[in-house]
Amino acid sequence: MSKLQKIALFNLCIAGFDLIIQLLRLFASDIGIRLVISVITLILSCILVVSYFHRRKLAKLGSSQYDERDKSIHTKAALIGLMVSFLVFFLSTIIAFLSFGPGGAVDIGLILGIFLLVAMSFFTVESAMVLILYNLGIKGEIS
Repeated sequence: MSKLQKIALFNLCIAGFDLIIQLLRLFASDIGIRLVISVITLILSCILVVSYFHRRKLAKLGSSQYDERDKSIHTKAALIGLMVSFLVFFLSTIIAFLSFGPGGAVDIGLILGIFLLVAMSFFTVESAMVLILYNLGIKGEIS
């Protein structure tokens, strides 16, 4: 497993844990618990973003282990991650619209929650696709 794959696995674990915490936040009614979960989410998101950009920097440096196949894998993974995050954004805004109606007021925390959900879905799917595409590439089935 290369260093880029290890970073992708780390990103997948952090983003998956962050998504689970966000789901718990939906069911928490106490404001103190929601605040603690929000702070944990913010810290994990910062770690995730730094780790993601560190992996992108390693990829752009053009190390001896990073070739055209690796570039293709990362491009496809990012594209799939963006498509899924757009789908999550679309579905979450449609659900919010149907829940509150055209004249309803939306809590600002819901908008932040949608943003975090979209960001974490991108990082989760992109990291998972990097690992999946590398696994498929080893078998020679990637095109």
